[in-house]
Amino acid sequence: MNMEELAEIGREIERHRIAGSDAMEALVAGTMTAEQAETKRKRLMQANQAIKDRLKALILRDYLTTAGQMGRMVKALEACEQEAERDRSADEQNYCQKCGRRFMWRNVGRDHYCCCDTCKTADWAGSNLFSNWRDEDPSDWELNKEILKGYRQA
Repeated sequence: MNMEELAEIGREIERHRIAGSDAMEALVAGTMTAEQAETKRKRLMQANQAIKDRLKALILRDYLTTAGQMGRMVKALEACEQEAERDRSADEQNYCQKCGRRFMWRNVGRDHYCCCDTCKTADWAGSNLFSNWRDEDPSDWELNKEILKGYRQA
């Protein structure tokens, strides 16, 4: 609900208050009959009910807007938590299952091996999963092949 909407409602309520007060004074002064005053009172009651209904609608609109925003924030937070869980899971996969130390990736051509230099274990992870093998040359692959000869398969 913005301030202009509230200000307009406030002005409308003030007009009704003044009209009710004027009707009461006219009734007391005898310039208005009781029947006229009752008619005026009923019209003001209807107008005040319309204001209440408008306020309820504005409050409901704001509530739904806020709830929608909160729902989007909750979804964004859940997405962040899922991403963090994936990161943790991926990070856990970068550690040796035997000794818990971070393992090394070694490439032999386009084949990738995860190797633990502490345990001297290696496991073939796949082929062409990462593009970094393209940045290496055959001498790198020969060195990695020699290193892997001394490792056990995990």
